[in-house]
This record gives sequence, C-alpha cells and structure tokens, in this order.
Amino acid sequence: MTYKYLIPLAFLIIALNACNNKEEELADLALAQKHCGSCHLFPTPDLLDKNNWEKVLPKMGLFMGINSEIKKHSKIDPIEQNSIPTKPMVSEEDWKRIKKYYIDKSPYSLHFPLSSITTGEGKLFKGISRMPYSQKMPNITSIKIDTEKHMVYASDEINQEIWVLDKGSNVVRQIPNHVAISDIQVLRNNHVLFTYMGNSIDPSLRHHGYIKTISSDKNEILLTNLYRPTQTLSINLDENSDEELVINEFGGLKGSLAVWKKINGTFEKHIIENSPGAIKTIPIDFDKNGKLDLITLFGQGDERIVWYKNNGNLQFTSTTLLRFPPVYGSSSFDLVDMNKDSLLDIVYTAGDNSDYTVELKPYHGVYIFSNQGKNTFKQTYFYQMNGAYKAVARDFDLDGDLDIASIAFFVDYFEKTPKDFVFFENTQQGFIPKVLNIKNFGRWLVMDTGDIDGDGDEDIVLGNHPIGTTPGTLLKEWIKAKGILFLINQSANNK
Repeated sequence: MTYKYLIPLAFLIIALNACNNKEEELADLALAQKHCGSCHLFPTPDLLDKNNWEKVLPKMGLFMGINSEIKKHSKIDPIEQNSIPTKPMVSEEDWKRIKKYYIDKSPYSLHFPLSSITTGEGKLFKGISRMPYSQKMPNITSIKIDTEKHMVYASDEINQEIWVLDKGSNVVRQIPNHVAISDIQVLRNNHVLFTYMGNSIDPSLRHHGYIKTISSDKNEILLTNLYRPTQTLSINLDENSDEELVINEFGGLKGSLAVWKKINGTFEKHIIENSPGAIKTIPIDFDKNGKLDLITLFGQGDERIVWYKNNGNLQFTSTTLLRFPPVYGSSSFDLVDMNKDSLLDIVYTAGDNSDYTVELKPYHGVYIFSNQGKNTFKQTYFYQMNGAYKAVARDFDLDGDLDIASIAFFVDYFEKTPKDFVFFENTQQGFIPKVLNIKNFGRWLVMDTGDIDGDGDEDIVLGNHPIGTTPGTLLKEWIKAKGILFLINQSANNK
C-alpha cells in the first residue's frame, strides 16, 4: 500500500471511531435518562462538578440497590435499609456506564454568572433593633409577625424558648421548654399554632415531630409521630364549618402532604400526596371556582410545585406546575401577580445546600416564573444568590408595584459583598438588587414580613441561626449577636 492511500484511510478510521463514540455517548445518555429521570427530573451532568458527582452517585446507587455501592457502607441506618430495594434497579454493568457518563461529561468546576449589586437600600429600612437572649447563643428556627397585635413570635432552639416581642423589640413574654419549631401560625381566639420538627431541626429519618397550640392559659398537643413537619395550616377545605389541619411532613425517606380531619375528638389523616419533601403550602382558590385549593412546594429529590385542585369532600386532583432537578435545593416560593395581568406568578428560591453536595451552585438564587395561562409558567427573571432560602414579594416602598425581599443561609462570605439579605427594588428599568450590610448581625435562616408598627407599610424581621459550617470569623460575631433583627420600613413616614 502506498503512502497516498494511508492518509484517507487514517481519516476514515478517525471518522468511524468518532461515530462509534457518539453512538456510545447517546446510548449512555439514554441509559442515564431512563434510570436517573424516573423518580425525579433528569439531572444533567453540568449541574455538578466531577468531584461532587463522585460523592453523589454512590448514594444514589445505594437507593437503587446496586450491590457494589451497598458493600461500600459499613453501617446503614435501619430505616434507610428498608428503602433499599431487594433487587437492583439497574445492572452493575449499566451502573458503571451511568457513573462514567456523569463523570466524563461533568465540568471540573461550575461557571457562575456575574450578578450586579448595589450596597445599601437608601431610606427604606431604618430603626434596626435586636432582642436579648438567654444563657447561650441564639439559634432562631422560626419567626412570625402578629400584625393584629403588633407582636413577633420567635423560637430559639438552643435556649429552648419561645420569645414574644412587642413592636419596639421589647420582650413581653418568654415561654420555656420548646425546641426545634419549624413553623408558627397565629390563630383566632389568642391561640398560636406551633409545628415542631422534633428535638432538633437537624436531618432525621425518625417521626419525632408534633403539633401544639399555645394560648395565654393552655397548651395542647394536637398530633405526634410526624416526619419532620415544616408547616401546619388550620383552614377549612370541605363543606363542613370546622377547620382541618394541613401538614407538610418534609420527612426524609418518609413523609407526606395530608389533611387531618377531627372527628369525634380524634384526628383522621387524609393523604393528599404520599411522598416526602413537602416544604410549604399556600391555600388559595387557584382556579376561582369557590373552593380553596392548595399549592405546595416539594424538595427532597423530586423537587416541584404542585397545584392540588379541591374537588370537595377532601379529594384533590394534582397538577405539576413546575419541576426542578434534584440538586436545586428548593427552599421557598410565593404566589403573587408580579406583572399586573391578573394571573398569579411564582417567586421561587433555590438554595438549600446541606445534603451531599455543599459546593456553591450557579443556579441558586431568586427566580420569577410568569403565568402564561392554562397552568403554564415561563421563567422571566433570575438573580444568582448563593444559598437563597426565602423570597417574599410585597410593595415595600408603596409605589404601586411589587418588590422582593430575600435572604440566603448558605452564603459565600468570601465575596466582597456577601449576598445574605438582598432587596430587589422594582423600577421601570427592572429590578435593582440592593444589599443591606447586616452580615455581622446574624446568619439568616428565617424571615417574615408584615406591618409590625401599624403605620401601613411592610416591615421585616430576620432570625439569626449561627449553627453550621461558616467561613472566616463571622461565627464569633453571630454568637455575640442578639437573635432577631427588626427592619422597620420608613416608606409610610416618607410619603
């Protein structure tokens, strides 16, 4: 064979190898989509870097019953063991191909978009004040504004107290012996409804959660043995006049969204969704047919926002409005009409970052999904905010449009301007994100908004939760901090 034939032959071999590689890649993609997109939205390899896929995939293999991954664990929790299938969901050979596909196609590091930021929020919030605390550092897990009585309730896990403060941030009552409260709801007749995750808000597979009401003269436990409940609502969903309890059991491997109906003094459970991950539910007549529906945000694997249409008699039909990859860390949502078209839009945050992959993620932040009609939503805004944990849309500056106040818990404190509290001012040119420099006062896990002082504008309260891995020396500052920050809105006074 002469040299003039060798060059075309070499190109042919290269082309054939490229075709074979492409076919193998497409086959591996199909395999990954089949097995990694059956229980939740398919996560593309670019959502994590190679190092973190190396950490996540063995855990996923464990729950798929892969023997090679099971053998790597010297000890498995009994509850976790019960969730491992007795028969592998995928062969060892196919699992190796799936792992190789993710590692090969993932980047060495994630790319972050540039985020514009303005320091300071002008004259909008003033009068910052802090509450005292007991013997140990504060660790606030839930906070709620009572707008009728102009008071604030806050739960302190470390000191095991519920604080009640007036509009001037003065403590008017301390209720001892209360831990790990995840939600506070102010009810009628001087009753307050508290949701307890258990003895700690730390992740647990056990059903140690319970629900309690507290009034000035009585404490009553309503339900026990719940899987890490995150929210309880007391609302009327059926044709009877009595209110039911809607409980979000976030859980771990077990959990549910359910309505609890009290019959002859005993609560009966009506399961709406028998899966873990329920974080928050907003009751609203979504289809405007006269019945109160439920819109629920789920995390924990199959991350999604679901509309549960109320069909009467505590029966519901589900429609998934939005779905997110399982690494997003869905943390909160709000239902508001952002663009004044009489349709409810979704303000959503992704930022929970405490499970298997604790690296900063470029898709963490504040999103707006605009309602397109017919139960379809389109992303129309995104602001990258590491560890975003909650966003609330209100007309804070009283100019007729909705602004957004947001907090982040898993923050990049090495940034020049850490984005732990960002206020998005809604202007004719779009949103202007502004950071209030309060990072030394606390690490913000919880936030509530409402008119504390009764002057007609929305104030903000933030809860300090210092516990957790923290870069730098801020932990020392947070331990010295006093627990709660009042951000008193000055808009009504400036009108």
